[in-house]
Amino acid sequence: MQTFALFIKDYDDKVLSITKKLISSVNKNKYRILLTKSQSTSLKMKKLAAKSFRDFKDAAFVVSVGGDGTMLRCARTFSKLGLPIIGINLGRRGFLTEIQVREFKKLLPKLFKNRFHIDSRMMLDIEVKRNGKALARTSALNDIVIGKNGIARIIRLNAFVSGKMMTSYAGDGLIISTPTGSTGHNLAANGPIIDPSLPVFVLTAICPLSISNRTVVVDGEEILRITVQDTPRGIEAILTADGQSTIPLIKGDEITIRKAPHNTLFIRTGRYNFFSVLKEKLGWGE
Repeated sequence: MQTFALFIKDYDDKVLSITKKLISSVNKNKYRILLTKSQSTSLKMKKLAAKSFRDFKDAAFVVSVGGDGTMLRCARTFSKLGLPIIGINLGRRGFLTEIQVREFKKLLPKLFKNRFHIDSRMMLDIEVKRNGKALARTSALNDIVIGKNGIARIIRLNAFVSGKMMTSYAGDGLIISTPTGSTGHNLAANGPIIDPSLPVFVLTAICPLSISNRTVVVDGEEILRITVQDTPRGIEAILTADGQSTIPLIKGDEITIRKAPHNTLFIRTGRYNFFSVLKEKLGWGE
């Protein structure tokens, strides 16, 4: 039986309703659908729950139902298995999603015949150490943001590239982005848009005190290390991965960022043109 996984924005009633209709439209004699245990509970379809995470290795691909945020969660969950992901857009801009709900049923047989292109995107592997000991580890497809929970006060960070001091930052924080994430928080902070085929890190300061703190693009084969030099009294520094996973930081913490050993594999139904997507989503040339 042909197997695929579904991953959804399971706290959204609209997405839950649409997903139930999508599942009911699938021929159960031909296709097997796998859900995480928590999402099967949200959908009240516990029979579709994978018994363990290893069961997802049986899937040919993953269908993400939601918006770009759901795609980011899906990428962090399944990319380590090497499963390609296709997104059904129920969000707003949909930079990462590929198709609409109405296209899915017709497209499903083509997906199992591998009639698609793969768009491979680098990810970040992040480790936080405190007093020399590992504190936390996470991954990100878009970016990590080192920020703070207070306003009108600054945090101070030091940045090293492969062991050598690059610069220091004093301001509201720092964004370390992949090319995929360059159109997100990085762009809002006046960082550059980077072609997603390039394996690089993008470091963009958030409201820096010094106007000389410009965006820096670093080879993705390098190892980045960010240290928390100082935080004001009563202000907590926070690391956020893809706007979803958070890790509290204190003075002296070290964050090491590497290119992850695995990429996110997006399914594209046609030849993907990044600049056409920018034109459509950002209204270029209008």
